[in-house]
Amino acid sequence: MSGNAIGTDNRKTRFKNSNNEMGVSKAILTDAEAASYTYDTVIVGNDQWNPRKFICTKPQVWK
Repeated sequence: MSGNAIGTDNRKTRFKNSNNEMGVSKAILTDAEAASYTYDTVIVGNDQWNPRKFICTKPQVWK
């Protein structure tokens, strides 16, 4: 892999919402928070859309 490391020194953690109220957004997830982001919780979600069912996992032999 090549390239430059991404600098995080200027990462914003405070934001204003549409009512001009300040909020804080963490720049780093804990291990537990990161573990909660799985394929099933992010991609499948609540609508049950699952692109995996369209992917063939075994090669098919065509005759």
